[in-house]
Amino acid sequence: MNNKTILPGRPFLFKLLFASLVFISITGWLRLYQSFYQWEWLIRYEIRPGPLYTAIYGFMIGSAGLLNAILFWIKHKLTKRFTQIFITVVFFWWWFDYLVFSKTALAFTDLPFRIVLTLIYLSFVYLYLRFSKHIQD
Repeated sequence: MNNKTILPGRPFLFKLLFASLVFISITGWLRLYQSFYQWEWLIRYEIRPGPLYTAIYGFMIGSAGLLNAILFWIKHKLTKRFTQIFITVVFFWWWFDYLVFSKTALAFTDLPFRIVLTLIYLSFVYLYLRFSKHIQD
């Protein structure tokens, strides 16, 4: 007979939220990489706000997202508050970036999708953090 103790794993929604934090971090790092990789083209075509902005933004989102994902996975005591602040800032800046720097009407064709995505994701994050027994206060 096997006497090994079976430890309960992390629930599916925990893993889903963790994966979304990793995804946000990766998109930040990719934005940083693309800013440096396409620097000359971004300057040549006068893309605004410019490659420096996208590089700094990518670094900040990538770093904060990675830190958040690590804290979330190890269930650090600051996880709940840090995740709430991080997600709020990411979505605020995502909307700010979209509304201020999108210049053509074509950029706004996906506006309903962005609104629905924002509401669903923010609801998921805040409700999971509020009612989950796997995250400390």
